[in-house]
Amino acid sequence: MLAIFNLVPVFPLDGEKILIALLPKATAIEYRQFMQRYGMFVLLALLVPWGGISPISRLISPVISFITTFLVG
Repeated sequence: MLAIFNLVPVFPLDGEKILIALLPKATAIEYRQFMQRYGMFVLLALLVPWGGISPISRLISPVISFITTFLVG
């Protein structure tokens, strides 16, 4: 679960570096600047539960379920 969480493309996490490598240079520069300013706030907003479940959980739960099903069967 932690590995999937770490791939979320928000500044302090590693997914941000992967996304920047995949984006065109101009877009990557803008994204990096935005995330360096507001990335921690975006991450905190994703972690706060809205309506009983956090948005980050809604994003990564299907991925975790798929990988678990693929590995375990």
